[in-house]
Amino acid sequence: MPVDTNLRAKNDAAEIEKLTNKKQDFKFNHIDSLLIVANKLDSLGKLYNKPACFVYANISRANYYYQSGNYVTGLAISLNALDGAEKQNLKSKIPQIYALIGNLHKENLNYPMALQAAATGLSAAVAIKDTDQIIQLQGLQAMFTNGFGRRTHNDSIIKKAFDMQLQTLHTAESSPKYESLRIRFYDNISQYYLEENQFDKSIAYGEKGAELSLKHNAIRSLTYSYSWMGMSYYHLNQKEKGLQYLNQALAISKQLKEPFRTAEIYGFIYKCYILSDDYKNAFNYYSLMNHLNDSIKLVNNTKQLGELQIKYEAVKKDNQIVSLQRAEQSRSRQMVWVIAGLVLAVIILGVIFVQYYLISKKNRFMAMSAKTMNEQAEKLQVLIKELHHRVKNNLQIVSSLLSLQSNRLTDADARSAIKLGQQRIEAMSLIHRNLYRQENPTLVNMKEFVTDLTESIMVSFGIDKDEFILELEISISDLDVDVALPLGLIINEWITNSFKHAYGSQQGRPGLWIKLSADNNLELKIKDNGKGMPMEIWETPQKSFGIKLVKVLTKQLRGNCRIENGNGTILTLDIPRAEVKNLKSA
Repeated sequence: MPVDTNLRAKNDAAEIEKLTNKKQDFKFNHIDSLLIVANKLDSLGKLYNKPACFVYANISRANYYYQSGNYVTGLAISLNALDGAEKQNLKSKIPQIYALIGNLHKENLNYPMALQAAATGLSAAVAIKDTDQIIQLQGLQAMFTNGFGRRTHNDSIIKKAFDMQLQTLHTAESSPKYESLRIRFYDNISQYYLEENQFDKSIAYGEKGAELSLKHNAIRSLTYSYSWMGMSYYHLNQKEKGLQYLNQALAISKQLKEPFRTAEIYGFIYKCYILSDDYKNAFNYYSLMNHLNDSIKLVNNTKQLGELQIKYEAVKKDNQIVSLQRAEQSRSRQMVWVIAGLVLAVIILGVIFVQYYLISKKNRFMAMSAKTMNEQAEKLQVLIKELHHRVKNNLQIVSSLLSLQSNRLTDADARSAIKLGQQRIEAMSLIHRNLYRQENPTLVNMKEFVTDLTESIMVSFGIDKDEFILELEISISDLDVDVALPLGLIINEWITNSFKHAYGSQQGRPGLWIKLSADNNLELKIKDNGKGMPMEIWETPQKSFGIKLVKVLTKQLRGNCRIENGNGTILTLDIPRAEVKNLKSA
């Protein structure tokens, strides 16, 4: 081979080493550089027939899709890289790939699978005694634990995650060679103190993270340091300084061409303006955040990500089974020659042993399948609860936007209409809040829901509890959400109607009595001691949207609804028991 060819090969080998250095992964000017690196590694792999280069290329490519917000594609490529790394015995890359897989699950709020990936990656890092990756994966475990605690509102898990951060930071501070690894911990601890409203401590750790990010050119990490510092300064009423840091973080994220990170920072600035009641600027940044999220099609891909992971694990197990079967067949052929001369009794014993082995293997497989089904059921419960939590949050955002809009209206009828719409949304929000708190996320605790709903409406009408008679008789503990939601809207409409029209001429204190019971049918009764409702309004509700809604919802429930007048108005709703699923009495 000519000298110049040898020199080129030597230079290309050095280039591969430089491009695959794990410490360089996040130091490119923008995420498009990750694709440039991936394509370069593909070319070098083809030129020198080095399969390892394709693994390195896929790691870089998966990082690109992760930072772009395309998590399904990112996970598919990560699993391909993991498969290649295991086949090529690239043990130093396996912890890095599992860290990436964990981050992809975390971004979709699938914390159980994120923690599982981090634990597997940590075991791989410990096996090769790579302290750098051990520290990084311990940091990821702490971050995922904190996220899970925040999502489930569990203070003990949040405190555990914080202790994990401090413990691993102590390891990172034990030697100067781990200095760059401290950045993530300073940033995560800064975020923790921000969420705990300890703003001075948040700023102190944010400054440490920013200092090291600038020193080590970790530009992406700098966006986190500036974000937490900016929000902390804003909370301390140093608004100009806070917005200055947030705008710096925004400029860096745009320079890095990370739309998902940019959308997050728009959200932080929106929250700051909400704190100052600056709704105009808040709405502008909220719109920017939503527009950017829509443009990059950021959807919750938790189900797809989970299915990709499960399919990968299934294929991996199938390959292992095939290998075991081939090895077993090879051993069986050798044994045939060995035992050919043995007596019939030995052959019979061999057959019995094989039967015992197959039965044991089948039993182990069944036990493993049952365990997997139980784990999947638990994960599904978590996902359903998270769905109700998100629906509740979205309904609260809509309610807040309606409240902002009503403040700008001068027409009394328009404001009243928006207020009624807001109350209906609040009723649905209470349902979903109740669901994500329940052990079974398809059942609504009716006593808690009706109590919260009634008190919420009283507050909205400015009614003092001490000057009002409220009696609730709820003999049903849980009710299926398909019945609870329309029933809740009916209760909301009728109570609202009572507060608007019933009182003023009654004797003594105004009062409201609500009874929900189940004997032969599910029965709802709402009674007030007001002036009574004219029957013509009930029978021909031309101008009453609320009464029309009550009748439509009653028809949806296949029920029967009627009113009576006598010392007030009594609404009675009967729903056939056959139409009610999962009914539980108190």
